[in-house]
Amino acid sequence: MPLLDALATRLHDHAIEDALAEHLEAHRDVVAVMGGHSMQRTDPAYRTVAELGRSMARTGWHVATGGGPGAMEAANLGAWLAPHADTALDESIELLAAAVDFRDADRYLCAGLSVLHAFPDGAASLAVPTWFYGHEPTNQFATHVAKYFANSICEDGLLALASAIVRVESGEHGCPF
Repeated sequence: MPLLDALATRLHDHAIEDALAEHLEAHRDVVAVMGGHSMQRTDPAYRTVAELGRSMARTGWHVATGGGPGAMEAANLGAWLAPHADTALDESIELLAAAVDFRDADRYLCAGLSVLHAFPDGAASLAVPTWFYGHEPTNQFATHVAKYFANSICEDGLLALASAIVRVESGEHGCPF
């Protein structure tokens, strides 16, 4: 990597660290939900993780994830829906089922936008993704995004900022992200 690119990358990540620290001053009780990106929106485990995210947000936890699709999206979705009636989750999952593969980006993102339009004014949550997985979209349900270039900073940072951690096993490669 050329020197100027390396410097710009590090300056970006440093700015993200500063902004994240400022954001976390208002959110002391952070729970990091870690899980796989390949969990489909139609998978029963997706609903379970969304219910968990909603429950944690309703009890005062600030939900933080790796920001990707799958289990991470489910946790941020649940947090987003915390102020809404329980039936909002059923309706949201039905809307999201129209597009379950993030590689079909237009349909996938439109399905997410349909949920945001149907259920505006959701609860705050955090996504800490990385450019390392640039082929994956950052999920649409986190209200705050701290996207890093350095994957190691991203992964370590998510663990470091949490007061509690929930790991969702999804039968993937054993990697929590």
